[in-house]
Amino acid sequence: MFESVTNYFKWLLVILTLLYVPYGILLTLIVFLFLYFRGNLSNLDLLLLYFLIFFVQNVNGGDGTSDLGSLRYSLIFVSFLKSNNGFSFRSLFSKAIYFPLLFLFLLLHSLFFSYDPFNSLVELSSFTLMIFFTYKSSYFGSIPERNVIVNNIEAMFIAIIICSAFSIFQPAISYLKNGVGFQGISLHPNAFGIVLAPFTGFLLIKLFNKFSKKDFVFFIFSFVFTYLSLSRTSLLSIFLGLAVIVMINSKLRRLITKKILVLFSLGSILLLFYYSKINSFIFRFLNKSNAETIQDSFIASRGSLVENQIDNIIIHPFFGIGFKMPSDLIPLNNPLTIGKAYEKGNLFLASIEELGVIGAIILLLTIISLLKIEKQKNSPFLIITLIALFTNFGEATLFSVGGIGVLIWTFVFLCMHNGILEDKLIRVNKKVN
Repeated sequence: MFESVTNYFKWLLVILTLLYVPYGILLTLIVFLFLYFRGNLSNLDLLLLYFLIFFVQNVNGGDGTSDLGSLRYSLIFVSFLKSNNGFSFRSLFSKAIYFPLLFLFLLLHSLFFSYDPFNSLVELSSFTLMIFFTYKSSYFGSIPERNVIVNNIEAMFIAIIICSAFSIFQPAISYLKNGVGFQGISLHPNAFGIVLAPFTGFLLIKLFNKFSKKDFVFFIFSFVFTYLSLSRTSLLSIFLGLAVIVMINSKLRRLITKKILVLFSLGSILLLFYYSKINSFIFRFLNKSNAETIQDSFIASRGSLVENQIDNIIIHPFFGIGFKMPSDLIPLNNPLTIGKAYEKGNLFLASIEELGVIGAIILLLTIISLLKIEKQKNSPFLIITLIALFTNFGEATLFSVGGIGVLIWTFVFLCMHNGILEDKLIRVNKKVN
């Protein structure tokens, strides 16, 4: 209990400092590094700070997108200075059979198939560092260590929700980006929705297993904030993640069947009496661009991105255009493309476009092997990871080393570490019996 309260205050203080204090990034970095080397903070704390520096805006302009924000990359190198008990990078390649294949493919692909090998190799180097950083920082080897990690991550999300709730009274902060989508204390409404969506699903599963007033209150806030962000991808990801969890977890399926029937009945009655209002409500959410139809809205939002991606896939179906290469290849007449805007709206298309069909299949097999789904039926990490991955249907952040991509890979590796732990516990139980 004391540790949970300490975590809440820790992350509340960090977020408020990053949000309001001039040079807040520099201040939090100095304090965290001091406490880290004293042994008061873990590698996971450094990782979550790395994410928050990217995620939280600053009213004075010194946020994660500024030059000051680049200081967060120092946390990656610092994390390698201290070792975790029982940790080894060997398990990353021995326990996930497709991971070595993926890295070998990305290296050879960047050298021989990228439109700009130098750019792809630089991006691959950054991506590799980020992978090692998240893998090491998310490590746990026992149930108590797992509980500590769950409490720490949950405390960070709750701190985000609390600070965002108070930001409602400061529209200059909570609606800064476009005046329409609610962004809380974050840099962008879409980022806000994408980050809260996994936690929303996590809280809902907790409520189905065991009702808690605290979890219920924060679930309501998290879901409402996700809706107010106007991030269509986020809500879709929640439903997809929950659907997968229900399909693979028979215990949970039996548990929620009656509750779903009751909710469905109530929903049907409400739909019958308030159809026109509900229809208008849903249409306004899906149609963010004030287009005449939802289809026109999606085209206005992602149309040009998707068109360029499809064109590149048709021309380069098997090996793609190169890792982290922008879809618009016209400026590649220049010697270097580093610094060119990189934006992809869908990971499925982005992976095929950049890596080709072959690379996309290897990436998919790698992610599946890391999740170890057969070991995760009662895991607190699977739902949060699935929803985070599904957000890539609308925002291709998995290859991003800035912030959200780091958070998603953290969830993936938490699943992997949990699967390894469950295997170890099964072997121990067999020996005892």
